[in-house]
Amino acid sequence: MKRADGSFETDRILVRRFTEDDWADLRQIAKDMESSGGAIYDHAWPTSEEGAKGMAGWLAKKDTFFAACLKGGGRIVGLVCLNGVDASGAADLGHMFHTAFRNQGYDTEAIRCMVDLAFADPQVTLVKAGNAVDWPGQLAPLEELGFKETARRPASFAKDAEGKPVEFTACRMEMTREDWQGRAEAGGP
Repeated sequence: MKRADGSFETDRILVRRFTEDDWADLRQIAKDMESSGGAIYDHAWPTSEEGAKGMAGWLAKKDTFFAACLKGGGRIVGLVCLNGVDASGAADLGHMFHTAFRNQGYDTEAIRCMVDLAFADPQVTLVKAGNAVDWPGQLAPLEELGFKETARRPASFAKDAEGKPVEFTACRMEMTREDWQGRAEAGGP
């Protein structure tokens, strides 16, 4: 449910804009990301205190990035974003959650809020997300919400110890406005 302040609320989480004070929780998410097997599928995250403070400051200035916070404590357990809408009306969705909070539905709830936000814009015809095929923690909430894989392609963001690109297969997942509305009408997740 969207709130008057532009944040979103579910039974268990609050999805809100970032503030500069969010750096410590962001640092924990970054450390978790960089120590996980998923690090090879994304750009490197800053894990130092200075880097986390810089990231929090940068995110706080953007209106497309949201912190997914546990209710009743406020701890940030993930990040969700809408990276813009292309000329065809496709909104680009991104998400990253601390591994300790995956497979508990928090990521699914936060992504649902972002998809609702995207489709509140009448120009958006679909929401797309790109993730590594071999990173099930990223794909699971999208699949639960009914996103469908539409394409695969080679990708690379990280480098190995020798400085060579680490290549992987990325998949594009999509949800059309019509499918989203149909799932909502049918009482789907």
